[in-house]
Amino acid sequence: MIEERKKHDTRGKQRRAAMKRMGEENNQLREKVSSLENKLADVKQMLNSSIDQCATLTNANKKLKQTNTKLVNNVSRLESDLERLEADSRQHFEDSVAEASMRSNLEEDIVDLKKLIKKDRESNNNQTESDFGLSTSETDSNADDSEFCRSVDSDSCATLPESCIPQEKAKKKNVLADKSRKSGKQSPAPENQLKGSKKSPAGPRYSGKTAHNISLRSTRSAKLKLVYIRYSKTRGSHMIKLTSNFEETKKFTAYLGNDPFYSDSITPNGCKPVLLPRTVLEANPRAKYIRVEATSENAAVTERGFYATIQVPMNNGALNESLSNEH
Repeated sequence: MIEERKKHDTRGKQRRAAMKRMGEENNQLREKVSSLENKLADVKQMLNSSIDQCATLTNANKKLKQTNTKLVNNVSRLESDLERLEADSRQHFEDSVAEASMRSNLEEDIVDLKKLIKKDRESNNNQTESDFGLSTSETDSNADDSEFCRSVDSDSCATLPESCIPQEKAKKKNVLADKSRKSGKQSPAPENQLKGSKKSPAGPRYSGKTAHNISLRSTRSAKLKLVYIRYSKTRGSHMIKLTSNFEETKKFTAYLGNDPFYSDSITPNGCKPVLLPRTVLEANPRAKYIRVEATSENAAVTERGFYATIQVPMNNGALNESLSNEH
């Protein structure tokens, strides 16, 4: 009987084939892992580059914000400078207009006063000639003038009384005072004062710095005077006395610069205290002069008033210069 052939054991062969297959798969996985690691490195590098760019952009943004802040501050400063320059320009224009108007009024007053002086001088000369019985032809002759003392001794020679001698300076002052009393205006200052010279105490009164404080509807009057008294600590106000030499009751308004701060009425030939609070003075640091303008109680809107001015008190209560008594 033929023996059956034994079957060969193939488990080892299968195991070797499986291990070979697993090795190939492992190599493929290693290649994939290496590729992924390379991609991850590239992504990390790109991320670091993006972080650097973000930091650069952040710094640039901060610098732009700082520059923008500086530009905004510069724009606000330029706007404030522009407003200040516009205000100064308007103030200069108002000063120029007021100064031109005042100069025109003063020139007219000077012409009128010259005419009055000439007329008064002629009348005074005629009066002097009539007192001594001299004709016009006799006063023009030097020989006839000496005949008055030639007929008497030198010891008893007659002398002219002082009242008959023409006094040019006194006559001019009287004419100016009469003109001021009749028109309620102040006598014009000499030419050196009108030009605002530094040596003239009345120079600043006619300069453009104070012209805007003077109302074009009013006229400076010698009958209205301002005198600084003192500073009251209890009231916190500067006390200024207003004196009126008018024959009727006047209503008045006090201005600090161009802003009114006090109103009242004053009796004929009376006086009235004007109180300037320290708070009002601090609120108007650029004001240089105090002006009091007086008008009749029933005055029309177009009627001209009268005014007097005085300089603003300093912090210690003193005055730089009083203009109300300069006439």
